[in-house]
Amino acid sequence: MKTRDWIAEQLASKGLWPKEAEKVIETMINGGNCPELVAIFGKDIGDYDEKFKVGAMLTAKAETLAWLDENEPKHFARPEFMTEKAREEFFAGA
Repeated sequence: MKTRDWIAEQLASKGLWPKEAEKVIETMINGGNCPELVAIFGKDIGDYDEKFKVGAMLTAKAETLAWLDENEPKHFARPEFMTEKAREEFFAGA
């Protein structure tokens, strides 16, 4: 599986609709904050170890949160992409 597809699948597993996950991927490609990750979207995710996958998902989660802020600020899956501290604050204020 290509890295791009793996990240999209991971985002969907955390609550984004597949079309939303694709929009996040497109945002990452067209001006996101991690061109190094985008540069390997066409490579096989199996070529990378678990530490890389964790780092890739931290980056993808940050990009997703930025996309949600701009496009869907009240999205039901938003807490899935927050840091633990931000999630606690979010639910404390709910």
